[in-house]
Amino acid sequence: MSISPHQQAEDQRRRVLIFTIIAVAIALVTTAVLWYSNSNQEPQAVSAPPPTTTMPTGTASVQPAAPHKVTKPKVDCTNPANEAFVPTRIVVTGITKSSPVLSLPRDKDGVPGVPPVDSSGKNDFAFDAPGIHPGTPYGNVLLNAHTWPDNSAMGNRLLNKLGTGGSLALISKAGDTLCYQVVERIEVDAERVSEAQLNKIYATNGPPQAVIIVCSGKRTAPGVWTHRTIWFARPAVNMSAA
Repeated sequence: MSISPHQQAEDQRRRVLIFTIIAVAIALVTTAVLWYSNSNQEPQAVSAPPPTTTMPTGTASVQPAAPHKVTKPKVDCTNPANEAFVPTRIVVTGITKSSPVLSLPRDKDGVPGVPPVDSSGKNDFAFDAPGIHPGTPYGNVLLNAHTWPDNSAMGNRLLNKLGTGGSLALISKAGDTLCYQVVERIEVDAERVSEAQLNKIYATNGPPQAVIIVCSGKRTAPGVWTHRTIWFARPAVNMSAA
């Protein structure tokens, strides 16, 4: 059945809306956390302006706020799940041995959920529950994580350390496991995302992949980041050390 030009235009508009709002939501909740944290420290003058912090650019020269050392995780990738499952944990070589994956619904506008704003939320991943699940033989499994201005969140670690050749594993509560190897990392201008890029990120057909999205570039104003970094990972049978 063919899709009308009108329907294609509506689908394109919806993808742009989802891509923009989810990134802004992550940035806004991050700003709220930092404001709350600062408000519980030494009192400041009411008229004092908010801090103007330059955000990490995602280059290798940006270092984590605190030492973060993770050895190669021990994950059995030799018996990959061949049926769809809900991930509850994620392992990323050199970044985390085990972090929570929260299966979240979309809001009334169809925007995927983001991790909560608390001390653990900054290290969590959000999984787009209504979308493609790991183990499905086609389409992209969508994940996102927070990027914090102090460079201490999961998104910052991914920006600093996860490149092409790196690996990750999604694991269910029952132990279903699917490992992936990063085959591509791209950065897109938040204001100039092309239709081809959106189709690539939100694909519901084609080869199975895990896709992680975080804010990146520079924070030009509260809740405003110049870029988004996206990782594409294909199913693999081992966890590489890259």
